[in-house]
Amino acid sequence: YADERWAGVAGMVTHDGRPPTRRLPKICTFSKAGWFFFIHNYNRRVAVRIAPGGNMSFRRDTLLDVGGIDEGLTENAVHWEIDLCSRVLAAGGRIVHDPVARVHHLRFPRGGARMGMVLPRSFFVNYVRALWRHVPRHERAVLLWRLFRDHVVAGSGFCPLAMAVMSWRMMRAVVEV
Repeated sequence: YADERWAGVAGMVTHDGRPPTRRLPKICTFSKAGWFFFIHNYNRRVAVRIAPGGNMSFRRDTLLDVGGIDEGLTENAVHWEIDLCSRVLAAGGRIVHDPVARVHHLRFPRGGARMGMVLPRSFFVNYVRALWRHVPRHERAVLLWRLFRDHVVAGSGFCPLAMAVMSWRMMRAVVEV
């Protein structure tokens, strides 16, 4: 924070068995939507559009200026950081990913202790809300496909019942938002 240009800092998040990433995948640079896929174990300092909820900080005045965290998105603590970071950027703030600010994320199998095999409705609703608020219309389809592929198909472990429930929740989220 010695550099006044930065409104927030996104730190590195490491996981068991995964070394830091030295090169970002091409999807991370995909237009404005690539920020949804930024890999937070990247080992270089770079300006980013999203910070991981488990390792982020902001200047107090920045958070007050953008209205803080939208508590309507904090149910099950998913995707609120997308909205917060998007509002900080829209207000002219900049966020830096700094690998020196590092945490080690301890994961529970199958999506965490609260989520289990079937992700909660709020997971999908919050994701779609963030999409509709901050992503250009022409890029939403790509992100919905990634949500479906990465969380419904892969997250269900190809369990037909889990996949059906999560597909239904995702479709309802799109309709609700």
